[in-house]
Amino acid sequence: AVFFWGTSSSFTPYFQMQPIRILFPALALFLVTRYLLDNRTILYYPIHLVGAVALLWNFEIGLPLFFCWLFQLTFLELFAPNVKTAVWNILRHYATGAGCAFLAFSLYAIVIRCAYGSFPNFNLVLLTLKMTSLGAFALPVPLLHPWNFLPLLYLTGLLVGVRCVLRRTPSPQDSLILYCAMWGCATFGYYIGRSHNLNLIAINREFIFLLVLIADRFWQAAHTPVAPPVWRLPHQRLFLAILFYFLVMPFAEMPCALQTWAEVVKSRWTEPQDNQPAPVQDLEFIRKHTQPGERILIFSENNGAYYAETQ
Repeated sequence: AVFFWGTSSSFTPYFQMQPIRILFPALALFLVTRYLLDNRTILYYPIHLVGAVALLWNFEIGLPLFFCWLFQLTFLELFAPNVKTAVWNILRHYATGAGCAFLAFSLYAIVIRCAYGSFPNFNLVLLTLKMTSLGAFALPVPLLHPWNFLPLLYLTGLLVGVRCVLRRTPSPQDSLILYCAMWGCATFGYYIGRSHNLNLIAINREFIFLLVLIADRFWQAAHTPVAPPVWRLPHQRLFLAILFYFLVMPFAEMPCALQTWAEVVKSRWTEPQDNQPAPVQDLEFIRKHTQPGERILIFSENNGAYYAETQ
């Protein structure tokens, strides 16, 4: 067996994140947005099914997606006219979610049984969680870092939901803000487990989406004649602090960025460049050091492409 760690270009698709960990969250976010803003109750069961299938697609992303939807429905039931109705509806939501999950797993097991002659081992869906819980691929979390602002914004979104409950004034926009905040808290754990800067970039889509939603909400509140001053609302003060950071930091980082870009441009002009991209060089390396029919094991971000091209 040949063990190979291939280098990858920044433009090469990183399938573990795109589309594996983006497909179902993006679909769920679209459906939940339509459900909340347009009051499309017809999407109730499709969202449950999307969450159930996401458990099979990628468990560590599907699990928070599945429960964020249930928590969102629980939040909406807090505004029911009486406690009995709220409790009954909450139980119905969770029973529906469990039923959809059971249906998805059952159909998947039947299909696998018919296609391959044996039932799937569902314990394998926990394999990644077991490995990461033991510290595999873990990186230490830096103390002072741009990640500090992600939980602050998610806290802002959660405070919006708390404010709705205390004032008994629900709105579709605030419900969507709460959903994005809960989903952001869930995906933030992915960065905490492996605190690499690229992982922070990969999970900031919820942060940006939530930033836009809260900015729009803040703009509406600021232009309401009866709106209280912003310094009286803690979640708006917190949002202003985060927004100020993002407006100021690009200028503060500009000297460092200019120095970095100068070094990159200098290296491009002074160092010889290979016209072939890194994946092509990696494939040539594999073909050169292996024999036809030899079984090899490839460790690389692009292992799927390398396996396909070397069959």
